[in-house]
Amino acid sequence: MDKVIVFMDNNNTANIKLDTLTLPLLADCGILTASAPFTHADRTLDFDVMICVMQGTIYVTEEDTDYSVNENEVLFLKSGLHHFGWQEIPKGTRWFYAHFYTKESELPLSEESTQGEYSFYLPKKAAVDKRYFDKLSRLCEVFSSSDPVIKMKKNAALYDILTLLLQTAAPKTLSDKICAFLETQTDRSFTRALIEQEFYLSYSYMAAVFAKEKGMSPGSWHNKARMKKACELLRSTDMSIGETAAVLGFDDALYFSRKFRQEYGVSPAGYRKKALERY
Repeated sequence: MDKVIVFMDNNNTANIKLDTLTLPLLADCGILTASAPFTHADRTLDFDVMICVMQGTIYVTEEDTDYSVNENEVLFLKSGLHHFGWQEIPKGTRWFYAHFYTKESELPLSEESTQGEYSFYLPKKAAVDKRYFDKLSRLCEVFSSSDPVIKMKKNAALYDILTLLLQTAAPKTLSDKICAFLETQTDRSFTRALIEQEFYLSYSYMAAVFAKEKGMSPGSWHNKARMKKACELLRSTDMSIGETAAVLGFDDALYFSRKFRQEYGVSPAGYRKKALERY
């Protein structure tokens, strides 16, 4: 099954791909401070590099592109690409670095195990905030720990940092914003006014954009979100079908059951029974 690739930059050949099937492998990390002016090393590496500046500016060129990485900014350098300093880095510049690998695992994966998996390209350069620095500091502590159990967390900690960056730096389309909003509205019926009042745009315009980007109407997506929430409730609670329907804003349990069957091909009671048999 092909994975869905979400492009973060127009120049993906220079961007690092992160996916949900494998963790990045952290090789080294730390915090450095320039005790004297210097120029970034001229090199081509077989691993990826993350540079996050806490104070000052780092000047580095990757292939034919010059980058100035200022305070509270992060830059990723991709393995296999030539990078070097194009201007002297001033004394007192302080930065975090991480060297890591993102080669996909060669373990065999079944088609079922790849259902719903995604790959993302990290932004080449992005602004970061205090949350990011706190996590970088913790990553250094985990990496340098003498406790082997704590050290096992290093790759997961790096993955957490990179996914946080994706959340904060990724451009959000109108349809993405609509989806995020509708996920908070699974306890009510869908109406045009529901999203018009939230986004101050005409429903016709939003529906056209949404259909182009998501391949369905906002109402259909909202219904799928409600049914997904219904599955969660049926698996994790002992509420009756009528109580589940009420939590999701359905006045009629029979109507809820009909919508559920249309979505999954089985009744809510049947789904609950199968879920218990599976686990």
